[in-house]
Amino acid sequence: MNSICTVLCFCLFVFFQIISGHFLAIESGVVCFYLLVSNLSYHKFNINFKYLFAPQNFAFIIFFFRLYIIPCIAIFYGYPSVGGYNEDFTQETILQSYIILLFMYISFISGWTYFQLKPRNNVYKYKINHKKIYIVSSIFLLFGIFSLIIYFRDINTYLSNIYLSETEEIIGFKNKIIQLCSIWAKFFLPFAILGYLTLICFNNKNIVFKFCILFLSAILILFFSLNSNRQSMVYPLLTLFAAFTPKIIKIKPIPAILCGIICLYFLIAFADIRTSPNASTTAYSIQTQELAKTVELYAGGAHMITPVIENNEFKCTIINSFFHSLPAIGKLFRDHSGLTIYNQLYFGFSRRSDLVFHTQSECYMNGGYILVILFFILIGYFYAYLNHIYIHSMDSQLLFRAAIFYIAILFNSSILQSFQVMGQFLFYNAIPALIILFLYRKNIR
Repeated sequence: MNSICTVLCFCLFVFFQIISGHFLAIESGVVCFYLLVSNLSYHKFNINFKYLFAPQNFAFIIFFFRLYIIPCIAIFYGYPSVGGYNEDFTQETILQSYIILLFMYISFISGWTYFQLKPRNNVYKYKINHKKIYIVSSIFLLFGIFSLIIYFRDINTYLSNIYLSETEEIIGFKNKIIQLCSIWAKFFLPFAILGYLTLICFNNKNIVFKFCILFLSAILILFFSLNSNRQSMVYPLLTLFAAFTPKIIKIKPIPAILCGIICLYFLIAFADIRTSPNASTTAYSIQTQELAKTVELYAGGAHMITPVIENNEFKCTIINSFFHSLPAIGKLFRDHSGLTIYNQLYFGFSRRSDLVFHTQSECYMNGGYILVILFFILIGYFYAYLNHIYIHSMDSQLLFRAAIFYIAILFNSSILQSFQVMGQFLFYNAIPALIILFLYRKNIR
């Protein structure tokens, strides 16, 4: 952030407190410290408007929500009560929770800055021959189509799957291997489309042609990635846009931000519609308070750390959490994973799975502040590396840019969400992208 934005953001935070009549000393200090660190840090960690889909923008948004937006929401609505946990946190607990978040942010910035200290002006051109791309894309397509046909049998069953949280309710029991292939298919099919797009020459094509190709590709990718999991649908679409911009199509920041806000609204609405199939999708609306609660929950506010602090007991759960979501062998780890223990602390029972045990919370539970600092320094460094590769590979083929962005966005969402999600993404979502990067292995340095 530049100095003007820093001052405006803090003044806006103070203004919110004045009009609400609620003055939050801890949150004010946290916001002030966050804005100062963001402004004074070497190689400022902020929004990259030239590359709107640069991975750093997504990491910046997560930290901005946790250390600015959520404190703003707390001014008007406080912190939500989720499950049976008491929302009346002590000031000491909230303060310690924010300290953990600030340590997380500073450590991430330190790793990010350390990578930037060494001058790197490389321009990468990752390319392989079109025949290899065609073969791989065709294999992805055949595998995906074949798996979906065997598993769902007809188009109506496939389309109805998006609205149900449990697929088994509509398709009954299926062979586990076929079920696993059907899950993988929804990640392979979007990359099959991206592979075929790489074979198209966009040079000297008018803007109408490019937007038509982008629109049709988005429809196909959305259709092939229909899923009861919102992230599994959104990430392939983001990958498509990241591969197109700014090399093929330039998208202005304001329209992109407005589209992002609209999409966020529908994603939040989708969760309730999916869990209530009989609800009217045409007259659905989200109340402001419910929206605020959802943002605080999924963005990982400070209140999400409080159960770990209140419990004040260190456990070794990271390995168990990583393997929690894996088929077959995951059963051996679930009873002792961080998510299971966190659900017991938060809800009083362990059978609820739709809750993320954020990485900063689990790092603190496993190793205190030391593990939080060391872990996020490493994460900041590696994330800066992925961001550097994406930005400096605009002359590479579309398929490579898509794969490196997809790995970066999965890394961003998983490492800043939970170890459980990271294991899930590496085993399910990331496989086609890793295969593609393997094809480019001779070029990667």
